[in-house]
Amino acid sequence: MAQKAIATAYQQAEMTHGVEVDLVGFYASIEPDRLAEYLRPLPTSVVEYVVWDTPMRDDPSVHAVVGTMPAPTSSPPAGLSLGSATSPIVGELIVNLLLASANEQDTITYADNLFIMGRSEHEVNARIDRIREGVASLEVGALELRVGYSEGHDLSRAFEFLKQEGVAEDGRFIWRPGQAKRMQHQIGGSDYYLTDEVIAAAERRVRHWRRSYPSWPEGDVAEAVHLAELAVWRFYRNGDPSNRTAAVHAVVVAWLAEGNARGLFEYIPVHHAVSQERQNDLMRELERWRRIAIGDPVAAE
Repeated sequence: MAQKAIATAYQQAEMTHGVEVDLVGFYASIEPDRLAEYLRPLPTSVVEYVVWDTPMRDDPSVHAVVGTMPAPTSSPPAGLSLGSATSPIVGELIVNLLLASANEQDTITYADNLFIMGRSEHEVNARIDRIREGVASLEVGALELRVGYSEGHDLSRAFEFLKQEGVAEDGRFIWRPGQAKRMQHQIGGSDYYLTDEVIAAAERRVRHWRRSYPSWPEGDVAEAVHLAELAVWRFYRNGDPSNRTAAVHAVVVAWLAEGNARGLFEYIPVHHAVSQERQNDLMRELERWRRIAIGDPVAAE
């Protein structure tokens, strides 16, 4: 819904600029002093005993089971409980109050993340300033704003929202996983001893991303390249012939997906802890496949 709202504002209201703004430590910053006032007509007792979990905070013993905190603590925890079913609703109400105090009710929101749009960089910055003033005037806790990275808030350049990277191209938005998400699956040099289960989970995540971003232009290529890397690592971990065959297949698919833009061997990560014999074995098999592909009769024997 947030992505659709951004696209609608861009296409119909000419909101060509925007940036993500995060309410830093939002739930942890909420204080109880004026919470009941902001949540009226909820009775104060409901706010204290359901929303704020007063029994749990007052009694840290293992017998305090009335509250919704996941576990008792020796001192009253600050902020709304992330384990409470009421916290997301309360958070949304407070965000709406904050935006109303700044007269910025049309701001796109997702939980405590805001996406502030305008027709220019100056307009976006002016709206951020008004929201910052609204934060200061709303006495619910020590809330702060953190403005995300963007290039002049220009939506025709890559930007991030909710860990997703978007860009406006030819009047429509293209979304792909953000940098942090793309890094989650990658296996670095220090990760050689990861289990097969971890590699399999990374493969599932990569395939899930491709399904989740149907407009991602280079999605097929990115998926093929990432899966090739993971298949090679599985063979490095376990030199079973079936793993070697799967690695060769994945590397060839990635090579074809990239249009033969680089050599087959460039898809093979080199690691000092990997048996040189196993790496050479994989390279020999890839070379044999390459020769078969070009019609070398000796390689086919």
